[in-house]
Amino acid sequence: MKAQQFTEELKKIQQEANEKVVNLVNQAQKEEGLDWSTDKALSFQNDPNWNYPADGFAEMAGWIYDRVAGRNRLHRKSVTKRIRKALGYTYP
Repeated sequence: MKAQQFTEELKKIQQEANEKVVNLVNQAQKEEGLDWSTDKALSFQNDPNWNYPADGFAEMAGWIYDRVAGRNRLHRKSVTKRIRKALGYTYP
């Protein structure tokens, strides 16, 4: 696969994911009577269960960088490892 084809496919996937995430957040805000112009958090903001799937998006970005560079998550220069550390996760 050429870099241009890979980039185009990645952009398509990102656009689809962005649209779905924006719709999901809008729906959650709408159900609580909020919109983008408010500074009020959603009622479940402090529930840790939603954080893990959201963190997965950041980890996915690191994984893409690592795999394109031929690394795994345990490599000392792993982007995934650094992102997980920034998110507060630790490795055994």
